[in-house]
Amino acid sequence: MPTGRRGLADCVKGIDSRPVTALPFTTLRAGRAFCVRGQDGRDVGIMTVLTAAPAEGPVTVSVDYYRRDG
Repeated sequence: MPTGRRGLADCVKGIDSRPVTALPFTTLRAGRAFCVRGQDGRDVGIMTVLTAAPAEGPVTVSVDYYRRDG
């Protein structure tokens, strides 16, 4: 997912159209957002990188969590 704030609909669309199974450390930079979905397809998380150290240092993220009930 590109840099910038995205919503749940954007995440679901992205997961369905361009799924990935690995996230290289080199893609973790401040402001970058990633969407993940639970195996059952009901849970979706939007993770936004707040801070990322160079190389293989610590990363701080913010997570918005959504669950589809029903």
